[in-house]
Amino acid sequence: MACLGAMSLGPVAAAHASAVHSGSRVRPLATVSVAPRNVCGGFNGNVSWSENPITKGGQIHIWGELWNNNPGCRGNDTYLFVGYTLSPSGQPEFFPLQSAGYSPTGNVGVNWYNSKTNQNFTGIEVVVCNSPGGGGCGSPVHV
Repeated sequence: MACLGAMSLGPVAAAHASAVHSGSRVRPLATVSVAPRNVCGGFNGNVSWSENPITKGGQIHIWGELWNNNPGCRGNDTYLFVGYTLSPSGQPEFFPLQSAGYSPTGNVGVNWYNSKTNQNFTGIEVVVCNSPGGGGCGSPVHV
C-alpha cells in the first residue's frame, strides 16, 4: 500500500461484504482499508464492523500499522484515534487507540476490537493526531 494518499481505496472502494458466519442473523461484515495521515506519520489498516438487526448489537475491529517517521517530530508521539456514534442512543465517542514514538524505520501494530450488546457503531472515522487530546490531526477518514 502506498504511503502518499490520505486514503487508499481500490476500484470497488475496498469495501466488501462477507457473512460473519453462515445462518446467523448478524448483518454482513463490512471491511474497508484506510490510510489516514498527518504531518508526523500515518496509519495503514482496516476497519470492520457489523450489526445484529434484531438485538441492535454491533462489533468493530481496527487493525494495521501506525508510524511516526518525520525527523521534525522527534520527541513527539503520533496517535491513532477512532470516532463513532453509538446507535440508537446517539452517544458520540472519540479516543486514542494506540501511539507510536518517532522511529525512522519502525512502526507499531494496532489491533483493537469492541462490541456492544444493544447498540451499533455508526459514523465511524479514523484519524492520526499528534497529541493524546486530539490536537495536530490530519484529515479523518470516514468509513
